[in-house]
Amino acid sequence: MTLHCDKTGRHWPCDSFSQAVRMAPNLGLTDWTWCQGDTTPATMRETVSEMRARPRHPVTRGIE
Repeated sequence: MTLHCDKTGRHWPCDSFSQAVRMAPNLGLTDWTWCQGDTTPATMRETVSEMRARPRHPVTRGIE
């Protein structure tokens, strides 16, 4: 389950809708959505292997 900010696209994991309701004002969110189950936004599903497979900038390629 995820608390999703509709304005910025950021996500925070949460255990229930009531926790999302308590977290939203603490995070300063006014436009937010609670996603439950497998409806987690795609940006959170990205795996480490997918991230490492991305082409890197020549300057930062050897730093990783």
